[in-house]
Amino acid sequence: MRRAFVTWIIAFAALALWQNVGGTNWAILYNLTFDGQRSTARVTGFHPSNHDECTFTYTVDGQTYSGSGTGCAEGKKIGDTITITYAPEHPATNRTQSTASVWIGEALVTVGVPTLLAVYVGFRERRRAIRFNGGPTASSSPNDQEPPALSSRQR
Repeated sequence: MRRAFVTWIIAFAALALWQNVGGTNWAILYNLTFDGQRSTARVTGFHPSNHDECTFTYTVDGQTYSGSGTGCAEGKKIGDTITITYAPEHPATNRTQSTASVWIGEALVTVGVPTLLAVYVGFRERRRAIRFNGGPTASSSPNDQEPPALSSRQR
């Protein structure tokens, strides 16, 4: 089971690093989920081949910001409005999707994939121990052994 635990730790760390460096930064996503402000943005362009991405502009405290996000191009045309979430302390940070659903999805992937991998490794490790050692562990406990046969004098 030690291999399964080590596998889980390595897979979790790799996924967490990959998601924070190459994907969504968890700190930003957490901030948007719990402290984010909603605003209306105006669609300025589309990139349907890139996960239905659209570009947009929005205004916070008289300052205009721009952004892009996935899943907002379907059924929209330039000039339509969409709802976005932005970080109040850094309004240029924004999301078009529900931040809670993204947060939950990333958490499930980051915990679920390593767990499934660790379960697989654990079962494989147990099967290998049974096949090569005749049991789940290499050494058997004294309770698992049969009592010694009585000699003719002890009978």
